[in-house]
Amino acid sequence: MANIVTTGSITIPAMKRMGYPSHYAGAIEAVASTGGVIMPPVMGSIAFIMVIIADIPYAVIIAGAFIPAVLYYWGLLVQVDAYAARVGLKGIPREEIPSLWQTLKGGWPYITVIAFLVFGLLYMRWGAVTPFYASVLLLILSFTRRETMMTPKRIVAVLATVGNLITYMISILLPIGLIIIGLQATGTITALTIPIIKLGGENVFIVLFIAIVVCYLFGMIGVTGVPYIILAVCVIPALVEATGLSKLGFHLFIMYYLLMAHITPPICISAFIAGALAGAPPFKTGFTAMRLAVVLYFIPFFYLFNPALILEGPILETLYLFALCLVGIWILASGLEGYLLKVGRLSLWSRPLLAAGGFLIAFPEWMATIIGFALSAAVIVILLTVKKTVIGKPTYSSS
Repeated sequence: MANIVTTGSITIPAMKRMGYPSHYAGAIEAVASTGGVIMPPVMGSIAFIMVIIADIPYAVIIAGAFIPAVLYYWGLLVQVDAYAARVGLKGIPREEIPSLWQTLKGGWPYITVIAFLVFGLLYMRWGAVTPFYASVLLLILSFTRRETMMTPKRIVAVLATVGNLITYMISILLPIGLIIIGLQATGTITALTIPIIKLGGENVFIVLFIAIVVCYLFGMIGVTGVPYIILAVCVIPALVEATGLSKLGFHLFIMYYLLMAHITPPICISAFIAGALAGAPPFKTGFTAMRLAVVLYFIPFFYLFNPALILEGPILETLYLFALCLVGIWILASGLEGYLLKVGRLSLWSRPLLAAGGFLIAFPEWMATIIGFALSAAVIVILLTVKKTVIGKPTYSSS
């Protein structure tokens, strides 16, 4: 939510100036900011909690999260680009774009700190203390320019902000930590887990659906860390033991669906904030954000049941599935937006067919992929044939 407020104050007016409607600009910002939690190399605070609870190295987590995050943003990019092509939007004039050198000259401290952060997390494996080292480096580099120099007034403001954040985190994590320790010490976790597993019976999909509902309900009030900790401790170990599926896959599954409520009506708090910045109706912004973030709703099932997508399998299988997902999501997103590259505007009848075909192509099962390719190819051939017929049809003068 902080990401939406800070970056959205710049990006939303720029998108509206280029011609995007208010609700569309707000939806883009909501979806893009929400994805920052799942995009390596830093990700969100849940990733650091995952290191402790799941006992998985941070490098393994961000490596596994990379392909699903790329697919998430790929689905967003295709739809945003297709909308621009469909309505004929143009980019910012070249003369208004700042030069690359001037941008790097002013922003090199931030690039340096990000590079240092990645180095500390992946190579040095400093873990959760890495952001502290990066913050110290950023503080030092701030004195290289007068505009960013940390004056006493700015230092006091930073300390006040950090103090508020620490107080907020302690107020959430301390009670949850005490509850979890109590549950573990008394054996109550098992008593909580067994009914959930029994409710689903032998059907893992029902158990996952229950977990999704819990994530959505908690996410509606903007809380993500609390339900993740509870589900990670109470439910995921039992699911891993019962199904034999990937432990990392289950943890990322929960992380993704915790984000779902941020952009899914009726609450969709991220869409509400972005819509307010854009001056757009919140529900219209929320439903548009749902469509732009369509990958978020199905990709967790893909990598949970085929862990090659989170780099837990042969590399050739990973590359093969990644390529199919790129093609499938491209066709699916184009069908949702109503424009396909090299084909142009899509007829109303063709859009749901292409969306279904694209989903089947991305689906990690060879029969579904074949059906998806056949369906998509047939629709595209018909569209091109009709388009060629209309273009080649002679016109007659009224005389």
